Amino acid sequence: MINDNEIRRNCRIIITGSLIYDFLLVAILSIFVIIYKLDPILYLGILIGSLWSVLCILHIGYVLEISLDARDDSYAKRFTMAQSILRKVILVVIVYLVAKFLGPYTGIAVVVTVFGVKFGTYLHPILEKKIK
Repeated sequence: MINDNEIRRNCRIIITGSLIYDFLLVAILSIFVIIYKLDPILYLGILIGSLWSVLCILHIGYVLEISLDARDDSYAKRFTMAQSILRKVILVVIVYLVAKFLGPYTGIAVVVTVFGVKFGTYLHPILEKKIK
């Protein structure tokens, strides 16, 4: 059975992987900003996406803890699905607002940065071995 400390530890590892991805994005974007004279507002898109990624990972850990504590499969499935949909709706609103007020490319930067959650998840086994 998974305990709360293990969930928190896994969330920290995934956040670490996600932040590695974010630093790589900043490095790549810096090259493009210098060479192609892109608008530095794109960094704000990466920052917003990075913050959203960290909040999502923490929220997923929280939802997992609540679901495990409930000990009711039906409730856990409904609760998890509802929270997942809520995260997606909030992300769509964030991307819309960023694209509207900061420009469409900044909105795309947010979306690309949010993929860092996947990158962090893929790096999890490697980072877990390095941390142990």
